[in-house]
Amino acid sequence: MQKVLAAAYHTGSATPIIPVIRKLKEQGLEVEVLAQTAPLSPAADEFTKAGIPFTAVPVPTPYELMQHVEAFNPYLILTGTSEQDEKTPFVIEQTLAEISGRWNIPSLAVLDVWNSYSSRFAHRWIAGTFRPAEQIQMVFMPTRLAVMDDYAKQDLVQVGFPVDRIEITGNPFFDNLPEKARTFPEEKRTQIRKQIFGDRALAVFYAANAFVRDAHLKGYSDLTNLPIMDETINALLEKGNISLAMRLHPRAPTEDVQGVEKYLKEQKSGALSKIAIHPRDLGSQDIALASDLVITPWSTLGIEAVYMSKPCISLQPGLKDQDGLVVSAKGVIPVGYIEGDCRKVLHRALTDKEYRTNGMAEQASRFRTDGRATERVVGLVNIMLS
Repeated sequence: MQKVLAAAYHTGSATPIIPVIRKLKEQGLEVEVLAQTAPLSPAADEFTKAGIPFTAVPVPTPYELMQHVEAFNPYLILTGTSEQDEKTPFVIEQTLAEISGRWNIPSLAVLDVWNSYSSRFAHRWIAGTFRPAEQIQMVFMPTRLAVMDDYAKQDLVQVGFPVDRIEITGNPFFDNLPEKARTFPEEKRTQIRKQIFGDRALAVFYAANAFVRDAHLKGYSDLTNLPIMDETINALLEKGNISLAMRLHPRAPTEDVQGVEKYLKEQKSGALSKIAIHPRDLGSQDIALASDLVITPWSTLGIEAVYMSKPCISLQPGLKDQDGLVVSAKGVIPVGYIEGDCRKVLHRALTDKEYRTNGMAEQASRFRTDGRATERVVGLVNIMLS
């Protein structure tokens, strides 16, 4: 029986390979799954929710993973892509890519989003020091890299990834989003709106992911966006009830959590009186589907919202770096890069229903998924196994 070793660390690393793992098991392949569980365990959480058994690997050092690879003896290694950070010198996908190269085992990595390309394949810890992104080189190269589209392929080639290793497949995680939106139960929508947004007429969902620690690089943070949304919504409250809910990123640093809590405690306008750092038992996609407008700096939820045909805008006031959200960078959704434009974009999205429901949908119509990414990645696995 052919064997596949699958592994992931971050949420976005696990979600695109979960549908592939299921299909490979249906084909009769033996698939062993590893999840890095330190310093955090987001992939393990995703595998648990998906009902996929896995082995926890707290610290994926080369020695630790070589033992797993030698014991299982896989024909192919399948991973997502994750990057090192200040607290994580070893990342399971990178270490496995290194082992696959040393031991001549074919490896396939599946990319999930259109950003941080070089960091996902680079060793940023050199001589015990965490290096800035501009000082690194890509060294953890999988045999093949499955990417979302030609945008991602072009970006990867520009940063030096070998073009002959790239395969355009789509992201399997996005395959079911249009169908999920079409079949989303009205009773569930009503329940979420009541639980999160109360009885307000216009439900707005903010997916946070701009950390304070990165503001010197990005030019802004979620704490920059809060007053913009607060003041814009407050000025419109007489024209209609608006409720704003937000979700902090799963890896939000403590200073971000405390900063948001402090702002909500001290803000005087009352515009955000219905704001909620909503419970983790509700998925972000479900809340987006229950809302009337999705707002984000550059969260993947912005892409998911487009695939689910939900109105979405991006607020990135004072942006210094490149726009990390493909749907705003490519003009698929409205975006503001300076504070004044952010306020204008938000004001129009809140007040112009025709624009929000039809104009923005037409603008986003060129960015779609055909729902066949899982099929393509599975096909690529089978080719690499043959």
